[in-house]
Amino acid sequence: MLSEVSEVWLQYDEDPQDTYGRELCYVWLKGDVDISAKNDIKKYMVNALLLRKGYVYTSVYEPNDTYERLFYKLERVARKNKRGLWKYKQFRTIVDEKRK
Repeated sequence: MLSEVSEVWLQYDEDPQDTYGRELCYVWLKGDVDISAKNDIKKYMVNALLLRKGYVYTSVYEPNDTYERLFYKLERVARKNKRGLWKYKQFRTIVDEKRK
């Protein structure tokens, strides 16, 4: 996915790093997007693309919750349709246990 672009754009939320110093950002495949438009988010935000394909699950690091509702929705659709890792029962079990 990233090999098809020459640059990425990083969007930071409230806190740019977690307690371990890791960058917390949204990664965009292009910079001239409407960051509030669902179609642009679904098409150009790497975080959302990975969720839609079922390769990741939603993790929210407060207060960085700008896209929380949309991310959970994308995850639910991927899980329901058994996309990516969601087709594996073990993955679903691990995620469910982490969220208890």
